[in-house]
Amino acid sequence: MVLNRCGAVRQRGFSLLEVLVAFAIMALALGVLLQVFSGGLRGTVQTSQYVMAAALAESKLEALGVSEALREGEQVGVFATHPEYSWRLVVRPYEGATPWPVEFADVRLWALELEVMFGQASQRSVQFSTLKLGQLGP
Repeated sequence: MVLNRCGAVRQRGFSLLEVLVAFAIMALALGVLLQVFSGGLRGTVQTSQYVMAAALAESKLEALGVSEALREGEQVGVFATHPEYSWRLVVRPYEGATPWPVEFADVRLWALELEVMFGQASQRSVQFSTLKLGQLGP
């Protein structure tokens, strides 16, 4: 309680209307901040999914012709270590120009196209394509 010069009591503080307006402004600001943070978190999750898909695709492509035989045609499967990621592989002979005039024995150049699907109902996918020198498996 504060007395003014005339001796009357003067109250200090905020009115109810001022407090309600402050709460409304704070609620709007917090809503915007929450959307910004949730968008950033969603982007981080998607990025980690794409990084995992790229790592799985790299390991699959490296294994082809080494621990797995190259088979012409289309194959589909699921990664054993990450069942939420599936893949589709197309192997076909490379039709473009090669740096050598003839094929060496059983070795030839193969075009590999790998698609890795992930997310709910495999709605997201990443596609990779490369050339690989190798023999056609049985």
